[in-house]
Amino acid sequence: MLVRILSGILIILLIMVVGYFLIGDGKKQMHKEINTEIIINGSSEEVWNTLMDFAAYPEWNPFIINIEGNNEIGHALKVVLQSPDESIMKFEPKVVENKQFSIFAWKGKLLVNGLFDGVHRFELVEVAENKTLLKHSEVFSGLLVMFVDKELKKTEQNFHIMNESLKQRVENK
Repeated sequence: MLVRILSGILIILLIMVVGYFLIGDGKKQMHKEINTEIIINGSSEEVWNTLMDFAAYPEWNPFIINIEGNNEIGHALKVVLQSPDESIMKFEPKVVENKQFSIFAWKGKLLVNGLFDGVHRFELVEVAENKTLLKHSEVFSGLLVMFVDKELKKTEQNFHIMNESLKQRVENK
């Protein structure tokens, strides 16, 4: 009898917590974004070709040190990230957007959808002849997002480092 009562209380608490995150103020805590931008002196085609040349990433990219796979929508990639502190993270996101010379995005997840998901996006906007704005972003969502503020700040720093390295790679070709 006591087990049934405790089980019922636990279920009610679980429903309240999930409700808080899905429809209450907690929903705001389940969503975080990183948005970075940089102007690159090169055409959107040059920037795109550098981003899509996965085999060359180890030569210039200090953050995304390796990508393998097909860049077509629905295909999985094998991605290896490295932070300045030398920690390495491997994951296998799926390509969710690919508009030539314009947008490339993938979605990764931790174990299952909704726990900790990230949509990593590169958008190229040609703002003048041979001048491209790179919008490099990621939208994080899921139950664990509220616990990773410190890690997301490091990730944003890594985006800036990668953006600068991409700029140097394109402009020095």
